[in-house]
Amino acid sequence: MTVLNLQSNKITEIQANAFADIIHLQELYLDHNQLTIIDHSLLPGLTHLKVFTFVGNKLTDIKSNSFNSLNITELDLSGQNIKSIE
Repeated sequence: MTVLNLQSNKITEIQANAFADIIHLQELYLDHNQLTIIDHSLLPGLTHLKVFTFVGNKLTDIKSNSFNSLNITELDLSGQNIKSIE
């Protein structure tokens, strides 16, 4: 699988390493859910990930190491209420 679209599914939480076994994933769309946080445990090992969209969630905090070791070329976090980057 190279594309995973989970848009508009009312997702409130994603477990750590939920995508770890999808090693060839190139595009991940999590738009218009109810997610509030992105941290390093969400995207580990997704070395092929190029597109990550997180539009219209309820994101308030971003951990500074959330995107470490990723090679993302398109990142869209629009429509959030970001209060801090830690």
